[in-house]
Amino acid sequence: MEQSPLTFLFTDIEGSTPLWERFPVAMRGALAQHDVLLHEAIRSQGGTVFKTVGDAFCAVFDTPQRALEAALSAQFSLLNENWGEVGALKVRMALYGGEAEERGGDYFGTVLNRVARLQDAGHGGQVLVPASLQVQLTEAAVKWVDRGFHRLRGIEEPEHIFQVVADGLPEVFPPLRTQSAHPHNLPSEITSFVGRRTEVSALRHLLGEQRARLVTLTGLGGGGKSRLALHTASDLLWRYPGGIWYVDAVPLSRAEEFSATLLHACGLLEEPNKKPLQQLCEHFKSTPALLLIDSAERFEEIADELAILLKGTEQLQVLATSRTLLYLSMEHEYPLNPLSLPESVELFSERARQARSHFPGEGESPATLEKLCQQLEGTPLAIELAAAQTRSLTLPQIQEALQQRFTVLSSRMRDLHPRHRSLRATIDWSYQTLTDEEQRLFRGISCFAGSFTTDAAQKVCEVLCPPTAIPELLATLRDKSLLRLELESGRFSLPESGRYLLQDSLREYGAEALEQEGAAPWTQLRRRHGEYFQELVQQKAQELRGPQQREALTSLEQDAANIRVAQEHFQSTGQLRQAGRLAVGLGRFWEIRGWLREGRERLLRLLRQEHALSDPLLLTELLLTAGRLEWNGASPELAVRYLERCLDLQPRAQIERTAHTVLGMIAFSLGDLVVSDRHYEAALAVQIDGDAVGEATLKANLGINALTREEFARALPLFEESLAFRQKIGDTVRQAHAWNCIGAAAAGLDALERATAAFSQSQSLYQSLGDLVHAAHARINLGDIAVRQGNPEAALLAYEAALPSLRDTEDWRGIVVCRLGQTSALLVLEHLEQAGSALLEALVLSRRQHYKENQASVLELAALLTEKQGFLDRADQARLGAAQLRASLITGLPCDIGQLFTEVDLWLNSVKS
Repeated sequence: MEQSPLTFLFTDIEGSTPLWERFPVAMRGALAQHDVLLHEAIRSQGGTVFKTVGDAFCAVFDTPQRALEAALSAQFSLLNENWGEVGALKVRMALYGGEAEERGGDYFGTVLNRVARLQDAGHGGQVLVPASLQVQLTEAAVKWVDRGFHRLRGIEEPEHIFQVVADGLPEVFPPLRTQSAHPHNLPSEITSFVGRRTEVSALRHLLGEQRARLVTLTGLGGGGKSRLALHTASDLLWRYPGGIWYVDAVPLSRAEEFSATLLHACGLLEEPNKKPLQQLCEHFKSTPALLLIDSAERFEEIADELAILLKGTEQLQVLATSRTLLYLSMEHEYPLNPLSLPESVELFSERARQARSHFPGEGESPATLEKLCQQLEGTPLAIELAAAQTRSLTLPQIQEALQQRFTVLSSRMRDLHPRHRSLRATIDWSYQTLTDEEQRLFRGISCFAGSFTTDAAQKVCEVLCPPTAIPELLATLRDKSLLRLELESGRFSLPESGRYLLQDSLREYGAEALEQEGAAPWTQLRRRHGEYFQELVQQKAQELRGPQQREALTSLEQDAANIRVAQEHFQSTGQLRQAGRLAVGLGRFWEIRGWLREGRERLLRLLRQEHALSDPLLLTELLLTAGRLEWNGASPELAVRYLERCLDLQPRAQIERTAHTVLGMIAFSLGDLVVSDRHYEAALAVQIDGDAVGEATLKANLGINALTREEFARALPLFEESLAFRQKIGDTVRQAHAWNCIGAAAAGLDALERATAAFSQSQSLYQSLGDLVHAAHARINLGDIAVRQGNPEAALLAYEAALPSLRDTEDWRGIVVCRLGQTSALLVLEHLEQAGSALLEALVLSRRQHYKENQASVLELAALLTEKQGFLDRADQARLGAAQLRASLITGLPCDIGQLFTEVDLWLNSVKS
């Protein structure tokens, strides 16, 4: 039974059960075809099928290259086979290499478990390979898509997974079906989790078998509540299809920020005319999901909002950490006890070995360690702080120092809980072991909220320490466990570029120590903190308009808590000019990230005090920013009022042009092309030297208006002019947009080959930029052309490839357009039930989002569908309604056909059922 390195290929048909239900006869023949193709591909590369389970194949090869060739050969054969009425058989495949034991023609070993779990993670048509095997296949004539690190079900260590990409095979797939792929935003665990086995089991039982709606993990600061909650939640990812979503309440500056922060944490964009709580209730209405709220005691209002969420949903659960009960009727309290002595010893030893590899050393007996851990009273933070001191002190030295500190604290703070005295004592002792310079910096960094960079600490705290010394001082504080270095992209950040995090209990201690020095140091630090983040926002606001957009967005999001603190400080101290500059700088970030509610509330608070603003230019910029946010958010009418008031103040030329441009976009979105043209032309009439970019944008917008009117011959040269300018200045983003517009105009002129080339170029550019959403829009356009060229099957593949990215980002307009395209292709293929289902979603979304042009398309397709069903009167009604709606788009006159949409909704539901 000699073991040898082998390569295994596992395959499985995706969605075979529903196919058997729908096509019980046809699937027999299809499965027979599938088996022949798989056997031929495997045998041709010298492989052996050693097991089949249902439609799943298990094969073994002597080299990775042969296994890969077999997988690709099988995928090509499956893709090109005619599957008849079944439509297509999509097979997911995985390769894995390693040693296995062969017994009786079967194979056993961990490699078999891993390849099976890797196959489960994939999608039909996808081939997955672990990094350990990919490095052996670098000479293969294929491309590799890095899908990142994922935890496979039942396997502790994350697996680095690659997707094989070959010409002629599908490339775009949804996220992998792994624990890591389950939707969540849980922070990574950067140190090992020690002990707490009983507590983890109890929390899993409360959330799982008992289905408790709200579990509150209570205990004093430093007791390990957050770490326990995060570890438990990460083990339960598979249980929650709706995801697990984490929010730390500590960085929030006001209670009002909680619901919007939770909305953003769940990956949701703010919807017009809806409060965040309403959106969350609708989103989680009947979907199993878990919210993990850390430090829920931060504001009393958090409990009120959690009560609303729990009452407004059916399967949503909340795991909260808090120093006090939340006092809600659904609440199950789980008080967190100190670590047991064996767990304390285990945790101390684990962390001490990180600090000193030869721990325990000479003279450090188990009895001494136990005695020391008894002094620390099972408080995890106290244990970790003490363990960090083993870099320079022996256990007896640590024990002696702590004994003195406990004696002092016991005499001074008898009102404190004994365990809290141990934490306070440990922090106090750790603080006293610092040099004067280290202490000054520790006090200084308590002014930061959330995490911060080395650069921020240098600029803000240079009044306390020499800037050149700060990086080394931060490293020392980290070494002594008084600071944490955050994970970045699955790896440890480098200290010079990473972000540091000060735990809540330590921040409180540092702030108290700073207050004892008097008001001057705190005032000085707060001023420098505000100045630093003011400068950061202005810099990133410029980068948001260039090739560094993605990095700028990440930076502003990471520092959102610090920026909020700076804004609150400016506003509360009457520094309205600084608060206003900060808000204007953040406008585009709020817009892109969809943090519209926060932006609108900040701007409204400033505009309520406009009488105190002495800068008229700043007022016009605030009005312009507020107008943009209201247009993207809940109220186009309010946006128009802000922008018109901005124009009444006779702003400088650039603001005037921008205001007219936004007003033109608003008019376009409301279906009034006449007013939209008027604003664009007014914007072009504003004389600005050197604003070629603005002029190119306006001409492209006029081209879009012409495109909407179906004036394709007028639109095409406007788009070509825009493309030439964007190519001249090297603006790749706008080049991709211009190619997309050229494709639309060419399609309108029936130049379908030119349209296909333009859309393909657009999709390629967007893909190279990593802009998967706009690449998806280009795919939709390619699908539309395929329908017109009489190839509905190819069109459906394009639409199917586009839809996942649109759903992931909740791009409602894109989803509507994609579903309309799918409807057209399905109608050609006479798949009326599927067409009705796709069209119904397009109707609901276009009505909810007020997309009038898309509503007209819905009615036109509804006419075709009902005509195919033989309901000619319904078809006539729908066509008439579509014509009226399109006429209103051109003339700007109102069109009331709400009753018709109600009827169409009923028609489509009847088709679907």
